[in-house]
Amino acid sequence: MTFYQLLQLDPFILKQKIHQADTKKQRRYFWRALLIRDILLVSFAILWVSTITFFFGKAVAPFSIVLFCLLLSIRFVSYGYREKQALLSLGIVLTILGVSPLISLISVSFLQWGLHFICLLALFFLTGKNPKMGNPGLYTFSYLYLVGTVHYQSFQQLEQTFFVLVFAYLLLAFVYHVKHKKLDQEITFIQMVTENGFFNQRNIWFGYYALGISLLLFIGTHLQIDRFMWATFASSSLFSGYETFKLSERAKERIIGVVIGSLVSAILLFYIPTNLLGILGGLCLGLCTSYKSKTIFNCVGAIMAASMIFGLETSLYLRILLNMLGLAYGLLYHFVFVKTMSYCNRKEWLKLSE
Repeated sequence: MTFYQLLQLDPFILKQKIHQADTKKQRRYFWRALLIRDILLVSFAILWVSTITFFFGKAVAPFSIVLFCLLLSIRFVSYGYREKQALLSLGIVLTILGVSPLISLISVSFLQWGLHFICLLALFFLTGKNPKMGNPGLYTFSYLYLVGTVHYQSFQQLEQTFFVLVFAYLLLAFVYHVKHKKLDQEITFIQMVTENGFFNQRNIWFGYYALGISLLLFIGTHLQIDRFMWATFASSSLFSGYETFKLSERAKERIIGVVIGSLVSAILLFYIPTNLLGILGGLCLGLCTSYKSKTIFNCVGAIMAASMIFGLETSLYLRILLNMLGLAYGLLYHFVFVKTMSYCNRKEWLKLSE
């Protein structure tokens, strides 16, 4: 395996190679790959966001972050059906992400809920042939992040968003073509959706995920709490595990990570300038392999940004409280949904982790 190929590996795999190495020289080699990968990734992220905001305006900064995540993912994970249809789906996906912040401007909360549900469900069906590869969780994060951070206030902002999404489509479509042009050419979108019948385990899980998140967004419109998207992220972290983890364990890991991460962030903010703290948090995050450690360092950037608006004390309070709220809602929703499926004699459709 070449050094370039090592740079493409996940930190979890690289750390496995470090532990399995027979000699110190091999361990240093793999450590070097892990550290260089981390530095390159953070450097590229900074360059990407800076370039996008320079050419399209600072108002599209949230989109630059989302598109960076999509770019990293689409290199490795296809949509699972014919390329022409997948490229059409990519355009629909970006359109949904672009209009998602507009839904929050609708005054009728039930209409908001319905549109959020439809948009999330569409994202899942268009991108999630194999949920274990992470697309549903990624696109849910993208959707929730944009809903929580983008506030359209002028036609110019809409225009900037349109142009950045056109640019993103051209780039992502090119990457998709290069990486996946020979994959799944015999499978159509309809065949993918109706595989093993329309009401299969995966499709029911899509409904479970979309309904859970859209209901929480509906609740959020009435609570009117700042940074409510943190609660939606917490719930999404529970819902996104398609037979990959137990909800109770994930909830425990997240709340421990949030509490520790909040305290660490508070300490670091006293000693490290905010412009350097974000970079440090990104570098540490790139070395993490466990969910708990990722949650800890995710707090650094989140609290750093929030503290500039609400102050440190309020930011810490909101971070912990909203994560607890999101986790409590997620566990309750999961319990009610599974019991309902059982009552309707449909539990065999949904083998969710308990």
